[in-house]
Amino acid sequence: MTAMSFDELRTLSQLLDEGLELAPAARPAWLAALPLGALRERLAQMLDRHDAGEHEGFLAALPGLAEPLALRAGERVGPYRLLRPLGRGGMGEVWLADRADGLFERQVALKLPRGHWADGEAFARETGLVARLEHPRIARLYDAGLEPGPDGQPRPYLAIAYVEGRPLDEAAAGLALPARLRLFVTIARTLAYAHGRLVLHRDLKPANVLVDAEGRPHLLDFGIAAVLGVVGPGAPPPACTPRYAAPELLLGGELSVQVDVYALGVMLGELVAEAGDADLAAVVARACATEPGRRYASADALADEVERWLRQEPVQARPAAPLRRLGLLLRRRRRAAMLAGGVLVVVGALAVQLAGQRQRAAQAAERENVATTFVAEMFRFGAEPQARHPHGDGEVPLLERGAQLIEQRFAGDPAQRARLYRVLGDAYETMGAAPLAVNLRERELASLRAQAAPADETRAAAQRLGRARLDAGRPDEVLAALPDTPGDVDTGLLKARALVDLGRMDEAETLLARLPAPADAAGQAWRHLLRGELLNRRGHEPEALVEFRAAAAGEDALAAAEAGLRGARWAAQQGRHDDALALLAPALATLRERGGLYAVRAEVGAANVWSAMYATTLSLPFERVRAELEACLQRLRALGDGVPPLLLAQVQGHLGNLLLSWGDVAQGAPLVEADYTQRLRLLHRPVELTIAHGRAGDAAMERGQHELAAQRFALRRQARVVAGKGLHPLLAGDIRKQALNASMAGEMAGALRFLDEAPAPEALRGAGHDPAWYEEVLREARARVLVDSGDAALARQALALASRHDVKPQDAMLTAGFATGPELLRAEGQCLQPDARAGLARMRAFFAALSLPHHPAAPQIARLHGVAALCAWRAGDRDQAARWAALARTALATQPGVSPYYSAPLHRLEAQACGSQVGCLVMRR
Repeated sequence: MTAMSFDELRTLSQLLDEGLELAPAARPAWLAALPLGALRERLAQMLDRHDAGEHEGFLAALPGLAEPLALRAGERVGPYRLLRPLGRGGMGEVWLADRADGLFERQVALKLPRGHWADGEAFARETGLVARLEHPRIARLYDAGLEPGPDGQPRPYLAIAYVEGRPLDEAAAGLALPARLRLFVTIARTLAYAHGRLVLHRDLKPANVLVDAEGRPHLLDFGIAAVLGVVGPGAPPPACTPRYAAPELLLGGELSVQVDVYALGVMLGELVAEAGDADLAAVVARACATEPGRRYASADALADEVERWLRQEPVQARPAAPLRRLGLLLRRRRRAAMLAGGVLVVVGALAVQLAGQRQRAAQAAERENVATTFVAEMFRFGAEPQARHPHGDGEVPLLERGAQLIEQRFAGDPAQRARLYRVLGDAYETMGAAPLAVNLRERELASLRAQAAPADETRAAAQRLGRARLDAGRPDEVLAALPDTPGDVDTGLLKARALVDLGRMDEAETLLARLPAPADAAGQAWRHLLRGELLNRRGHEPEALVEFRAAAAGEDALAAAEAGLRGARWAAQQGRHDDALALLAPALATLRERGGLYAVRAEVGAANVWSAMYATTLSLPFERVRAELEACLQRLRALGDGVPPLLLAQVQGHLGNLLLSWGDVAQGAPLVEADYTQRLRLLHRPVELTIAHGRAGDAAMERGQHELAAQRFALRRQARVVAGKGLHPLLAGDIRKQALNASMAGEMAGALRFLDEAPAPEALRGAGHDPAWYEEVLREARARVLVDSGDAALARQALALASRHDVKPQDAMLTAGFATGPELLRAEGQCLQPDARAGLARMRAFFAALSLPHHPAAPQIARLHGVAALCAWRAGDRDQAARWAALARTALATQPGVSPYYSAPLHRLEAQACGSQVGCLVMRR
């Protein structure tokens, strides 16, 4: 086949689109009118092959086209009910649909390709490629399956996240060129994410990029993606849109990321067509080069090139002459150049004016210069990527490097040491890295005392140290270190904070009442915050909210922003979603506007609030919280090497816990582990240790590391005792975790021992608590252990224990999903009886009522399908057993690293079914 030039290929692609839209009978006259010579013959051959259904050349991959699907609203496709059509094309239809079987409540875009798919394994493999993509700018694949068509042949369906938006070309029409290019960069970065997971798109075009109302692009239709390296020369290319298809895709050549880079280049060319910019034209030409090796090496490389243009830097596709480089440099640095000129004028004037004071000012200027230079070296936010260095293993290189340099450079100058320790301590405190600030505040105070500094300086340093210790969760140290100074409002507020943190409310209230009114706005904000906390602890939430709002409305913008973050987190922990967002938004705006260190504080604070909101507000969409946390993490990383690894780990930990609770063990557990390893040594407050040990225990338990999980759950329980809650109803959650972890490890005796040795309910009543909920949680945990045994007699005992019908607010915080839900326990218990039909009926009802937002491959969902399949098999419903078993098998294959506990029901089913060859075939079909 003769190679075509770029212009010929572009012309052919455009005409091919036009020809495919015509009826076959109208094409001869249309072709005859085209003055194309040999190109017309090539075009006619391609159209003939398409009409003949041949799978060579430019269209294949999807099976042969069938007749139109003739679907109507209200009809069922698999478990989905069709609502209205979203689009139709040559390869199939897309409908808005919802889940009709009650398993989930979610609207999806249901993609229904025309044709058949006889190879179920190939279909599962292709949809598995899409399922591995977890990105806020990629429409998720929720479900996929094969549904018998009218002719009895299997037809595929794919349930994809429904995105409401406009195609890229429509959305970009009203945007200025820089906005279009920033949109394009986001698309390219998203595509690079998919390439990093060895997935090609292969049909990238404006119609497959929807831009939502907030201006965010979403990539659709990865349904024809392929693993890099699997599709080689001679393999048939996928169905694609010729205008955006690379030559090797059209001609059946070897495929790589260059296929998608080419499509990006075509789209970029359409976005900048009216700009008339030579640099952008060169970028498009390189991206759309006929030979793959001449294109950009990756989607990221193309995005980098566009960002160079946005920064007014020379692009690599068009080398710049020296004079042009100078012009671009002056355009980029216009403000800096003007500022530098102004500085020179001012410096010259000052040099004349201060000639007589030069000697006296020299030392002070030198101190300021040293401090400024030193801090600039420590915190280089916004530095170029090549200037950044990787973080150390679990340490804080910036802090350690800074402290060591201070000691080395200023060993004989305690005043300068104190100044620098204060500056660095301020920086860490501003970022919200209080555990790191404590170290520097201690060194600052020691340096001041070593030089016998004035009392007011030492007292101010002691207050800064007290504030850092409070923020780091060390209130007992604050009370021990700060003196009793009745007239000192700042010291009094710090001691009141410490008393509140220690739960000594009466003392804190008395101290606040006798303190004079703070003179500064920051002190007034803290007074409101402490009053709000006291009111909250006494159960007066509405009055507490008034105080938190007053703190966030103070005159000191930064103090108000900090109060807003703290108030927002409090509101989030109370489940007051709207109040949390109302307090959060202005705080973030203030901090992000200032940038630098304050921008770090904004992202860490935002992540804390969003994580707390999801934990306490069950109606908050998982997808939104994940997008918010990922955005916080991305903005933190963009700030450069100055962001302490501790804070990155903290935000990653929030994201990991979110993913883990949603059921994504593969991605969530490593993030939780990294956060636990990084921050554990810096945690002091028992409540923080309780949370950290619990999350890390969950991560280990979900991955089958049950011995490690047992150690962490024991530490969690110990931390609760240290917190003074050893006889509190919350203890039931700790004991439940210990028992279920042992049960999952197959140690029923150990699991029952945890429950048998739990404090008696009377002990809780004696400590002033109602033990009713405590008893219910432990009773259902015992029922779960008995059901997990698989013994029919023990399961009958469990049926008598699973008696609770109402749902308590604490359940959302203490139970992992629905493992000990009474209805599920009753269903599983009845499924273990000789006549499993009652259990099967109850299991069907449980599925119908289940509406938890979980990952499609969540281990608990996979286990539940395995349990249901085993129940159906025992009840004689072989077809239902096979369907549920297939769902369990698919989910477990997606997350292979989870505890064997989750696959045990499926393995028991396979052992029973494969007692006969026919049974094996039925169950595994």
